[in-house]
Amino acid sequence: MYPALAVLCDGLANPASVAAKAQLTLEAVPIPATLRLFTDMDLAVNYRALILPLVLLLGLPGQVLAQDEKEKGIHFTCSLPQDLPEIQRLHSYYRDAFAALGYQFSMTHKPAKRSLAEAVSGVSDGECARAVETLEPQETAELVPVNVVVGSSSVNVWSREEKALTLEDLASSKHVICYVDSNYSSRFWLEKIKTLYPDQAPAAFTVNSEQTALRMLAFGRLTHCIGPQLLFRAAARKASLSGQVFDNGKLGTVYAQPLLHKDHRALAEPFSRELKAIVEARGAIATN
Repeated sequence: MYPALAVLCDGLANPASVAAKAQLTLEAVPIPATLRLFTDMDLAVNYRALILPLVLLLGLPGQVLAQDEKEKGIHFTCSLPQDLPEIQRLHSYYRDAFAALGYQFSMTHKPAKRSLAEAVSGVSDGECARAVETLEPQETAELVPVNVVVGSSSVNVWSREEKALTLEDLASSKHVICYVDSNYSSRFWLEKIKTLYPDQAPAAFTVNSEQTALRMLAFGRLTHCIGPQLLFRAAARKASLSGQVFDNGKLGTVYAQPLLHKDHRALAEPFSRELKAIVEARGAIATN
C-alpha cells in the first residue's frame, strides 16, 4: 500500500492521530511524475497541503452528517385549524421541546386526511395531534406515538334541534348521521351505536369537512353529525350557521398526542421527555 493511502485508511479509524502521521508520511512521499510541473513552479508544498485537510474531512463523515440532520430541523403537518386560539400555544410547546434537543421546528396546516397521509408517507416528519387509538393498522406501522397527551376534545352530537341528546337517542333507523371521513373518533362512536343497538342502527354518511357536514345538516339532508367539539365549533363560526345548527351534548372525550414518522424513532424518547416537562409546567390544551 502507498504510504499516503495508508495514512488515509488509518485516519478513517483514528482521526485524532491522522494529522501527525500524515505530515510525517507525506514528507517521505515523492511527487509523481505527472506533477513535475508543480515542482518546477515551486507548488509541491501546496500539493501536500491539499491532501491533509482532505484526509481529516474523510475521517469525520458521521459528525458532518449529524450536524446536517440537526440543521434540517423537524417539520410537522397539522390538521387542526390554523385560526384556533390554542394552536399557537401547541406550536410553542413543540418548538421549545425540539429546541432543547438542538432542532428547529416548523408546522404546516393541511386538511385532516392529507395531513395524516403526509406524515404516514414521510413527506412530513410527523403529525401534530391525533387520537392514537383511532388510527388504522397501516398508519400505526409507519408512525411512532409520542407518549404525551398534549390536548383533549369532547366528541359531540350536532343537530337542528336545541336539546340534549344521548347515545340511545341516536339509535334509530330513521336517522342519517354524518362524520368527517378522516376523523376516526367520530366513526368509533357510530360503530358503538351499531354494536349496542343493532336493530336500530342509523344510516352513516361521510363528508370531507366539518363545514360541509354542518351545511348539509342545516339544509335538512342529515339528521345529526358527530365529531370533535373544537373542529365543529370552529366550522360553525366559519360557515355562519349560528341559530341553524346546535350542539346537543357530549358523547365522550378523545385525547391527542403527537406522532413521529418511523424514520425519527430515535427522537421519540428524548422528545417525549422534553415535551412532558413543558406540558406539566404549562398545561395540556383542553377544548371541551
